[in-house]
Amino acid sequence: MRRTATVAATAAQRLRRARRLALTRLAGARCRVLEGTVALTFDDGPHPSSTVRILDVLAELDVPATFFFVGRNAREHPEIVRRCLADGHAIGSHSLTHPHPSRTGLPELTHEYVEGHDAVAGAAGVDVALFRPPHGYLTLRSALLLRRRPVTSWLWTVDPRDWRPNVSVEDVTEAAADAGSGDVILLHDWVEPRGPESLDRTATVEALPAIVRALRHRGLRFVTLASRSTDILNLRDAMPRVAREVLPGRLPSPSRDKRHTFPSWSPSSLTRISQRTTSARTSRDGDLFG
Repeated sequence: MRRTATVAATAAQRLRRARRLALTRLAGARCRVLEGTVALTFDDGPHPSSTVRILDVLAELDVPATFFFVGRNAREHPEIVRRCLADGHAIGSHSLTHPHPSRTGLPELTHEYVEGHDAVAGAAGVDVALFRPPHGYLTLRSALLLRRRPVTSWLWTVDPRDWRPNVSVEDVTEAAADAGSGDVILLHDWVEPRGPESLDRTATVEALPAIVRALRHRGLRFVTLASRSTDILNLRDAMPRVAREVLPGRLPSPSRDKRHTFPSWSPSSLTRISQRTTSARTSRDGDLFG
């Protein structure tokens, strides 16, 4: 009986991983950086009581990072958003209010993603090309939605679970310092939905120096996350002049794209696509694909 339960649990875990991988690919999301590098990312901010402390530590360590800001928080603290950019960090949007995609209808989720992007871009004063879905959660419908967005979606590979109440510095350090080449580390400069654990980011802040020392000791270099546009532009800049001249068409430029919209696929058309794709199943979308 015990062996049967173990086999069933292992099979269920493999199925969840396979579903997540399929949805990640469908959404066009990324979760790894180049070999020899590692990326620190922070979700749910900004907030004066914690994001500023993290920025101060990163400045002392001379480490770049990527911040995924919740739109309503960015509107409340635009000066912190602008400081992130001034300090050389990358920023992305993380929805407007951080709803759970499995419990949010497609029209509302579309609104959350569009308005969240506009709020962060408005606070920053520049366009924002990076995005991370709330909770890193993907359903079939949200994956289809993200696939059509003119932003680059990012997930992660290492989660120290620093959002837990009463988490220790040692716990965060041990989990994050175990990251390897190409990993993207998930940390939090705030926690949404807001709760007691949001108020104390001490473990995350105090773990950063040890995390950075451990990863640098292994020869890893810290980088920010890139967008598809950045990748293409950097590739073109690295090419010989003759190769650049034969590239067809205009390369995308974040500075030229003033506003992110949803071209061609409306919420209603996404719903119809999702219904056709899942017509054979009877369970709800979040149960099968979450």
